[in-house]
Amino acid sequence: MKAIALRTDNRIDPMGIDNTRPVFRWACEGGIYQKSYQVTVWDEDNGDALIFDSGCVVTRDSFCAFEGTLQSLHRYRWVVTLTDEQDRQMSSDAAHFEMGILMPTEWKARWISGVGTSTLDRLPADYYRAHFSLHGKVVRARLYASALGVYYVRINDKRLSGTLSPGFTNYNKRVYYQTYDISKFLLDENDWEIVVGDGWYKGKIGRHNSEGFFGGQTMTIGEIVLTYEDGSKEILGTGAHFDWCNDGPIRYNDMKDGQLFDARMIPTYGMKAIEQKPDVELYAQVGPMVTEHEAFAPQITQSNLEKTILDFGQNMAGYIRFRIRGEFGQEVSFRMCETLDENGDYSDSTFSFEQPNHQKLDYICSGIEEDYQPEFYYCGFRYVVVEGWRDIKPENIRAIAVYSDLDYSGLYFNTSDKRLNQWFYNARWTMKSNFVSVPTDNAAGSRSARTGDAYVFLEAASLLADTAPFYDKWMRDIADEQRNDGRINNFCPNDCNQEDREAINGAVGWADVAVAICYRMWQVYGNPCLADKYRDVLHRWKDYVVKCGLDKAIYHLPKNHPLQRKVMTCLLRPSPFNQYIVESGMQWGEWSDPEGEDALGEDAVVIRPRQELNAAITTNSMNQMGELMEELEEYDDSDECYEVAYGASRAYRYHYLSENHHHMEQKRQAPLIRALKYGLAEQAAERAIIARDLNNMLSENQYRVGTGFYSTPYVLQVLAEFGFEDTAYKVLLNDASPGWMRQISQGATTAWERFVGYDDMGKPLNRSMNHCGSAAAILFAIEDIAGVHVVSPQMFRIAPIPGGPLEFCDLEYNSPYGMVKVHWEKTAHGYAFEFEIPSNTEAMIELLDGQQYHVTAGIHKYSYDLDKKLY
Repeated sequence: MKAIALRTDNRIDPMGIDNTRPVFRWACEGGIYQKSYQVTVWDEDNGDALIFDSGCVVTRDSFCAFEGTLQSLHRYRWVVTLTDEQDRQMSSDAAHFEMGILMPTEWKARWISGVGTSTLDRLPADYYRAHFSLHGKVVRARLYASALGVYYVRINDKRLSGTLSPGFTNYNKRVYYQTYDISKFLLDENDWEIVVGDGWYKGKIGRHNSEGFFGGQTMTIGEIVLTYEDGSKEILGTGAHFDWCNDGPIRYNDMKDGQLFDARMIPTYGMKAIEQKPDVELYAQVGPMVTEHEAFAPQITQSNLEKTILDFGQNMAGYIRFRIRGEFGQEVSFRMCETLDENGDYSDSTFSFEQPNHQKLDYICSGIEEDYQPEFYYCGFRYVVVEGWRDIKPENIRAIAVYSDLDYSGLYFNTSDKRLNQWFYNARWTMKSNFVSVPTDNAAGSRSARTGDAYVFLEAASLLADTAPFYDKWMRDIADEQRNDGRINNFCPNDCNQEDREAINGAVGWADVAVAICYRMWQVYGNPCLADKYRDVLHRWKDYVVKCGLDKAIYHLPKNHPLQRKVMTCLLRPSPFNQYIVESGMQWGEWSDPEGEDALGEDAVVIRPRQELNAAITTNSMNQMGELMEELEEYDDSDECYEVAYGASRAYRYHYLSENHHHMEQKRQAPLIRALKYGLAEQAAERAIIARDLNNMLSENQYRVGTGFYSTPYVLQVLAEFGFEDTAYKVLLNDASPGWMRQISQGATTAWERFVGYDDMGKPLNRSMNHCGSAAAILFAIEDIAGVHVVSPQMFRIAPIPGGPLEFCDLEYNSPYGMVKVHWEKTAHGYAFEFEIPSNTEAMIELLDGQQYHVTAGIHKYSYDLDKKLY
């Protein structure tokens, strides 16, 4: 057995980390199970000295935390040696990691800014430049750089990788620096250029397009460390010796509105930068950087003397890149949008219903042929309306997808139904578009990191890509935004003044994302280190939930606020368990429920708490946290979590389940789904009746979905779990509105915020067309159609549910433990199955005819005959 896919802190050979206790993980290849491991680490910058040896650890766990001392800028090599069930040993190929700058005092570079640029007014981009020479043969060259704003770097006119760096954080709490290997760019004489834009720091962010939210003075810092052949080091840093100007071609830049680029302008670098001492803390990059990915060529859908409309065939987050040769001073404008209106023209209706974004690029030609792409901007779009460029050719322009550099190659899904394949494809593109430094709510609107949106998509996201490093970074954002009383902001990082909606911060189901992330990462990756790292965040959130359950007067509203009186009228009748239900504050509820609360309008949705929803989510969340605390051996806290979960479940049953086993809410699908999903319907008779009622609701609704945020991920799964798989397939494959296939038939290439995107006249509605809300139900494809459930670390449940018109299904899931494969196909008399289970894992295989098998690594084949009775 050999260890493969070695990762340090969930990344492959990372450069520039500052965690002095990194965690190593690996997958296993060959053999049945891992009997023991031994991890050894060497310091390559200290004579290849052995600095860590775990010794032989008898366990099946495939992770190990480093213990010892690590030094700034040193490069380390590690190897894991496995012993399998037959006592055979094999060592892995070597993996590496490199430390960054560990202590603030070790930075030799200085923050620098432009001259007279400390203002909330929007200014052109800052251009910085310096020259340096080499003094021998360089064997290693690293650049450590960051900005208050966004930046990119050129070394000898070669642009370094990454875009929109340093990413979105609460700049008042932390700023990340990035590490670059610049060895291949160096010459004997070198030019070092840094260009800085406004970005999230100063530009428009959030649904209110807040400007200067974190500050008005953009800055940058950078440090080059050169290691010569003789072992000596030279450090070059930003400082007052850097030339500066802001008379370059980027005249205006905004993350949401776009850029004005005047190609006639050439930076003069006529002044010197000013050294600054901002009150910020620099940390090494944790999550993946935002980078460029797929490129798409357009089709011309309309062209006349006034404008040309380009269709890139894919809704995405990103920008355009083009080559142009226009007349000197010729002005060209590009407007990006997700959809066209009923007349086939530009539409901004899906951007934002409060403060719309312009999503526009203005380009002024220099008279020579040039290549261009906007550096400090991205948007959500599929279509581009071009004005001022009459002879545009498709080969001269591309759409570039931009998103956090997650590995999306680990999940493959394919069936005989092209619509289902497109549905899966759309969900993945929605995730790509909305995982840009933080998990955003939509790509063309506010692009806020809303905790509620992230909560509902978490489970699906953890299977669609390797999300561990991404969520590690975002948990830091959540921790940075947690209030002293334990509340977690609805936006992490915060991007707007929330005084007018303070009562909605810390809403159940939104703030619970902290628990959900830690639990899901433990469940999928087998290591509770995230919960360990953020246990204080979890404890304070739990304490806040307990406090709110006890104190019905907590509303976080100003005295005499009119909503206080409205909320007070919504309190539940007394019960022995009301202390476990949060009844204070406000709640977005089942946002985007086509037949429920969303139909009442936004204000009606948020002005009161949602006790039914709160009780269900609290039950689930506190049970998850109880398991985490048990794993961390915090048994008193675990017991308290279980007590809260039990009390919330009792309160739910008291208020919402009737004595004749029906649910009290009989008009909406969502509550019934929750009662079944979270085990709140405890008796077999209850479950059977509520599942039947849900099935009847959908049948009477002609199999049209009627769920919102919290229930959409599970509606199909709950139907299938309780014996109504035929209904689940009918709902999924229904082409009527509202429904998933309706999106497909209307040309969707991403998932929509609502199930309905257009009115009867073909006019796009006022909601996002690139939103995770409806995409979360992709769990049904992975966990039910293909049947792969991650039950616990190193344990899968494989329970495919063939149905509908499907002739076959193929799934490949490259889990943290290795590749899981599922293939099933319809035969003349039934179904045939083939499953592949990776080394060092187990699976419980359950087939619809009642066959059950507990298996270990290997390939397993089964079949059953439909003519025989199915149980």
